[in-house]
Amino acid sequence: MDHLKFYLYNTAFVQIALITSAYLTQHRVVPNVGSTAIMSKAACSWIGPNSCFMVYIVYTALSVDVAISISNTILYRYLVVGLHYITPKLIFIMIACSHILPFLLLLAPLADTWDFEKVRRATHQAHPTYNLTIYEPIYGFANTNSLLFMLGTAIMAGGSYGIPLCSGILTRKHLFLAMASLPGLIDPLISFYFIVPYRQTISAIFCPEKRTANKEIMTITSSSVLS
Repeated sequence: MDHLKFYLYNTAFVQIALITSAYLTQHRVVPNVGSTAIMSKAACSWIGPNSCFMVYIVYTALSVDVAISISNTILYRYLVVGLHYITPKLIFIMIACSHILPFLLLLAPLADTWDFEKVRRATHQAHPTYNLTIYEPIYGFANTNSLLFMLGTAIMAGGSYGIPLCSGILTRKHLFLAMASLPGLIDPLISFYFIVPYRQTISAIFCPEKRTANKEIMTITSSSVLS
């Protein structure tokens, strides 16, 4: 595990870059018919829509990069346990290869056509009741049906579903050990509901107005019965 620090350094660097790009954009994604608007009121909007869009593209690539970096660390630990030794060359190759898909995701929008005015018109037409003036200038993807946009979407989808699946397969032994303790966590929660005194106590703590209403109903019912 001596080389684990290189994977941790790599993941930490990518995460810091991701947080920075998210702070610079603080974006809101608004889908339209055939296009997608990205709206921001953060620091990047002071520079212009081109800069904002570029930072957003970097953000999407870094999002996948973080997931792959974490999964790559899990793969390293799995290989160390299985092989007991990994060469520095293999470590370098693993870390370098983990950035290939994010790099492709970064290049895809850069090679596509940018038409922010088209995105702006489509956004105003699709959402006439929204107050979009506070987000001007609006930028985004002018054609969500283009091959490059679909390529980027496929990479993000693969990262969202494929990476957790691979990590789960590699750590299945650890997951089985963790699942054995789940009843100890779930059983008390079930008891809180089905055992009436527990349920009443929790309701009194978190929903006092409901308990008061129930008391009033019981009082009215009792009065009606006595009369």
